Amino acid sequence: MNLINDSDRHMARMMCVMALKSSEDTARRVARQHLSAAQNGIAQGRIAYGWVRKGEHKGQLVPDEADLVVRIYQDFMSGESAYAIAKRFNVEGIKPPEARTWSSNMINKMLRNPRYAGMVAYGGRHRVGGTRVDDGWSLVLFDDDGRPYLGSWEPIITPKLWSQVQFELQRRRQEAGIHLGKARPAPVRKYFLSGILRCSKCDRGLVGHAYKQRKTGKVVRDYICPPTVQGGCGGTAIAASTTDAAIEEAISAFLRKQLRTAADNQESAADAITALQARVDQDLARKSDLIQRWSSGTLHETGLSEEDYFAMLSGLN
Repeated sequence: MNLINDSDRHMARMMCVMALKSSEDTARRVARQHLSAAQNGIAQGRIAYGWVRKGEHKGQLVPDEADLVVRIYQDFMSGESAYAIAKRFNVEGIKPPEARTWSSNMINKMLRNPRYAGMVAYGGRHRVGGTRVDDGWSLVLFDDDGRPYLGSWEPIITPKLWSQVQFELQRRRQEAGIHLGKARPAPVRKYFLSGILRCSKCDRGLVGHAYKQRKTGKVVRDYICPPTVQGGCGGTAIAASTTDAAIEEAISAFLRKQLRTAADNQESAADAITALQARVDQDLARKSDLIQRWSSGTLHETGLSEEDYFAMLSGLN
């Protein structure tokens, strides 16, 4: 066709419309076929970890992998986090499915997968409601009476255990302040030495990490080496409070040494040095008072928020 001519351009548009109609018809038929297969209990997509994924025995249980799946669910219900489970598997040298190491995301996907309980998971077209990665129940395909479709494969865990895990997942998200359908908020950098401190084992920059102690409810802050999936080794951790204090003490000593050197070399600058020393002492006193208020929980009495605290602390540093 010569698209310079209007007649050829019109014919090209007609051909594109017909090709689009044919493509949409094919997509609709394929989606309907997949939905019909799912309603009949036929597994769709990639076979999950725990079953044979290739070959003539595809879909049959792999005993060792199935036992590991049961262990993941039981350990999670006993109070362990997905990160702790993945880290222990990496330490034990257990090979993950088609990956170099286990990760918390991998464990969370396995915990939300309804196929392990023998229920059909379907996220394609012709669904009444959409699916969410943070809600395992949204992946389950239900019939008109509200009952989940059951698959033709042998389940690894019971529907009761799977349901308990879904409730526990939502409870932990709510406890962390994350609402259903919302993503975990992006971390805010509040650490003086993040990226500056280095891991002695792999030379990766340490990052700030905060967690709440279960017994006391106190928020503890550390500098840690990221896990292997993030380029670190996960083998180094140090308390943020003592580390910051040591670095601040060293900086103060360095500044005082610089002041003394300046005093020795420039006697005429004695007044300026005294003023600088007084300013350093004043800032150190303000900083000590700020940290004391934050540690004792009386920061709000001065009308300051925790964000204000970190901003002021950064400026004083």
